[in-house]
Amino acid sequence: MNIVFGTRFDVMDAELGRSQTTQGVWMGVAKMEGPEVLLVMDVEGTDGRERGEEDVAFERKTSLFSLAVASVLIINMWMQDIGRYQAANIGLLKTVFELNLQLFQSSSSSKILLLFVIRDHVTTPLSKLSSTILKDMENIWSSLTKPPKFVDSKVTDFFDFAFHTLAHKEYAAELFMTQALALRDRFTKPQNPDFLLQQQYNKGIPADGLATYAYNVWDTIKANRDLDIPSQKEMLATYRCEEIMQSALDTFEAEFKPIRDRVDRGEIVENYGAKVYRMLENASDSYNSIASRYHPEVSARKYATLRQRILTELLSVFEKLVERLRAKTLDPFFRSLVAEELEGSQATLQFSSVIDSIVASAIKYFEDAVKEATLPPAAGVEWSWETQLAELKSAIAADVERLKKEHLAQLLATAKTSLENSLASPISILLESNTNSQQIWTSIRIRLEAVMTAAETELKPLLLGLSLSDEQLRRHLDTLRAYGPAVVRKCVRDAGQHLALMMQKRFEEQFNFDENKLPRRWSRRDDIPALYKSACTQAEGLVEQFALVRLGSEDDNVVICPGPEREVTEIDDNDPRVVLNYKERAAVLERFRENTHASFKSAMQEQEAAKAAGTNPLLWILFIVLGWNEAVTLLSWIIGPLLLPLMMMVAIGGYLIWVGKLGGPAVQIAQTMAMATGRQIWEQVQGVIDSTTGNRPPAAHPKAD
Repeated sequence: MNIVFGTRFDVMDAELGRSQTTQGVWMGVAKMEGPEVLLVMDVEGTDGRERGEEDVAFERKTSLFSLAVASVLIINMWMQDIGRYQAANIGLLKTVFELNLQLFQSSSSSKILLLFVIRDHVTTPLSKLSSTILKDMENIWSSLTKPPKFVDSKVTDFFDFAFHTLAHKEYAAELFMTQALALRDRFTKPQNPDFLLQQQYNKGIPADGLATYAYNVWDTIKANRDLDIPSQKEMLATYRCEEIMQSALDTFEAEFKPIRDRVDRGEIVENYGAKVYRMLENASDSYNSIASRYHPEVSARKYATLRQRILTELLSVFEKLVERLRAKTLDPFFRSLVAEELEGSQATLQFSSVIDSIVASAIKYFEDAVKEATLPPAAGVEWSWETQLAELKSAIAADVERLKKEHLAQLLATAKTSLENSLASPISILLESNTNSQQIWTSIRIRLEAVMTAAETELKPLLLGLSLSDEQLRRHLDTLRAYGPAVVRKCVRDAGQHLALMMQKRFEEQFNFDENKLPRRWSRRDDIPALYKSACTQAEGLVEQFALVRLGSEDDNVVICPGPEREVTEIDDNDPRVVLNYKERAAVLERFRENTHASFKSAMQEQEAAKAAGTNPLLWILFIVLGWNEAVTLLSWIIGPLLLPLMMMVAIGGYLIWVGKLGGPAVQIAQTMAMATGRQIWEQVQGVIDSTTGNRPPAAHPKAD
């Protein structure tokens, strides 16, 4: 063996005597060039005397171990022992056959090659020797008690036989070496027609699992348990494939951890599917490159476990990534597109089409991103993300609906604001004008209709851009049209807050100023009560104007305030047209009449003063004629010592007035002082007269009931 395989097993030293050299089972690696690395076992011989009675039991154990482990079983035979029962190891061969039959009965083990190496060969042809050996093998097989399913079997169904001769090592050393090297070639050169290491003899035990397999087999044999070779191979495969799988998982975990950490931080990993697929394939290749040499079923089962564990981890991160993509699609992508695309009036007019385009872009972005994140078809796995897509579409639909409502509300608010701006100022100007009430409200109605028509014309295409139904479109336009009267009512209400001042102003314009807009100077010829009634009627007409919103032509005939030859129209204060209710109208009128009484009294007083100041000239002539002497005497007595200073003061004052051109103001001051003095005297006299006669100013019209 050492010569053929280049091993270094111990050999017997003849000079020390003949004894057993190999004890137990030894293994060594063949030191020779060949297609494969060979592991050679040197098994203890069966003809030693050292074990004594235990020899047979140990022989069965080593034989069974060799059958379970070896691909080629080499049996040394001396040429002269061929044909003998004991010397030719017929008993050992019978044991080998029985044990191999036991193994075949429990499993479909592969054939074993029995290589008979015939030692000290001389002249007998090998064909004769091999024929004798084969005949002995058939006889041994026939003598065995076989299970029912193997009764008709032949020895060649379980064994293949090969033969090789070796000359005597000492007497034919050169020929021995030649034949030994020829035997080596049968193990190392596949092109040799007698090549022994055929694939059908392979036990399918990987080198890295041989130690564990051999240990388990020997432990089973040693414990005298039934040896089930497939079970032992499965045990080995299970153990080794678990180790290989764990190693592949560790490598995958180290490579995958950065990607998982990025996703956990909320980042988007581009081309996630392609990246992790390479990791999956690397782990699979790493596993299969080693585990494929073990039991196919166990290797496949562990491979499935490996892929399942990796795919479970990949799917978990994939689901997180899809959720990140969904959030990204909803938040910055969709909303930024909306903000960008909806700028400008043209986008507003095509709101629905723009939104549909944005939604389609968002969905496409999500689908493309998720497809990049899924494993390619080559992986044989299809990850489902229909649920996330449905949730995204639902969320986008809710966003679109909310956006549509916001946009609709904005359009309506803008239309209402434009309506207010278009109506407020013109209506306020009309209400404050001196035009009669009917003309004012006619103008307001014309203005309202024009503004409403323009607003509807502007709003309708914008609403159509929202893809509203006919019923929705009609409802919103009706809402806008109903807002117009509300704006008018608000304008009237706001302007009516200054109604008292407006009434007072109109009264004063009519009563205190003449047709030339100059302040009146009340004379004896003025009919103050008539003017007072006219001014009050004009001023109180503002109450009629502000008390009711008159947007229909039939509203022109509605009378709110009582007056001469006017019958009040009964109208409920809860009528939406009413701006000032009964109490508010009565309060305004009451306050107005209180404020105007003073003006009336002042006018009457001024007229009385004018009458008093207007004395008949004949009385002055009579006074001068009859009292001339007395006046001269009095003046001479009074003026005598004071005449010079008085004349000087008058002269200086006249000069200053002339130089300063203050003649007009001086005359005005003098007139004012005279009138004020006369008025004070008159008020005192009138107070006495009023207290005795009960005189009052005339009423403008009967008080409202």
